[in-house]
Amino acid sequence: MPILLLDSVKSVERQYLTGEEPVLVMCSDKNAYICKYMRSSFAAYKLACELIGAQMAMAWHLNTPEIAFVRIRPSHWSNSLEAMLKPMNAYYLACINRSRQLSSHMLQTMPKDWNVPFDVVERKIGQLFDSKWIDCVWHNFTECLTENIGK
Repeated sequence: MPILLLDSVKSVERQYLTGEEPVLVMCSDKNAYICKYMRSSFAAYKLACELIGAQMAMAWHLNTPEIAFVRIRPSHWSNSLEAMLKPMNAYYLACINRSRQLSSHMLQTMPKDWNVPFDVVERKIGQLFDSKWIDCVWHNFTECLTENIGK
């Protein structure tokens, strides 16, 4: 039996926080599908393995959800992207704060025999935690996601 090729018909309804973070989307056949997508070459390998496994399960007459390839329109990602970015930003800022705390410990415990100018290292680390830099990195990250999502 051939694999269906479907299109999304409305915005992503939900994103699951498991594994590759699949999304729930309504498709052109009027059914909702949980869609997994490629984020990396390793994700592509995992998707291929899942496809083969699902086909084998069907051949053995095991209860298996229908398989389909779904093209999610870029405009249907927008709500999902905004929803994803809020917790990601909170996590990003929490990581920055943890790193800031660890950096002061690192400076205090830096071995003297490294002969590294303490004030230079301290200044460089301070530059990493400058709010303009942190905001710029986040802005560039979100801009890159917005421009490339769905491609």
